[in-house]
Amino acid sequence: MVESDLVGSYSFDCDSSATTNTALAYKEDDNATTSYIAGTTVENSTGTVTIVEIDTANKLISGTFEAYTQTGAGDSKTISDGVFTNIPYVTELPNDNENEFFAKVDGDKFVENAVQATKTSLAGNTNISITATKNSLQSIGLSIPFDSATPGTYNFSAIPTQGSFSAQYNLSNTELYSAASGSITITAHNASARTIEGTFLFTAQHLNASTPSFEITEGSFSVTYAE
Repeated sequence: MVESDLVGSYSFDCDSSATTNTALAYKEDDNATTSYIAGTTVENSTGTVTIVEIDTANKLISGTFEAYTQTGAGDSKTISDGVFTNIPYVTELPNDNENEFFAKVDGDKFVENAVQATKTSLAGNTNISITATKNSLQSIGLSIPFDSATPGTYNFSAIPTQGSFSAQYNLSNTELYSAASGSITITAHNASARTIEGTFLFTAQHLNASTPSFEITEGSFSVTYAE
């Protein structure tokens, strides 16, 4: 994932000075239960993705990449000589004005401008992603594994693996805080209608633990997700 539609090089380094959020996930095969990940929110992550060509008319993108990836258990792999050619891309997710979202950040209401929900697949993982954005800068995001999206309460994982629930609070593209603790409760999910409802709370913390943390409380959502 690269949150940019411009030709250039973008870093996977944790705490890098880059202004673009990036992420990479790798699984050894379709049956693997653990993903190796890299990205700007992953501790000790390094690497680069370079976009060399963009076909804006047909929404196709080409480039190269390399990265040092790791699992939540500390296993690692180095990805090198990566190439992607004419891969379809999107510049924005569909927004449904009927989507409902609420949360407080350190006791103050998070007033979002847009709520987006989509079902996506990456490296064999299928997730429901919900993102509430404020002033096109701040955001609260939830990632729900589709196969586990049944009523119940689940803990968030600080480093996502296959089948894990995760959450983020981002002040900007470079100030990224992941759920160090917390939980999500799914109260209803209708896969045919593509609707999901629930509540959540979490403590958002940067991988550099010396930075401040944020308490996300009273979270709730009721959305229809795109496929």
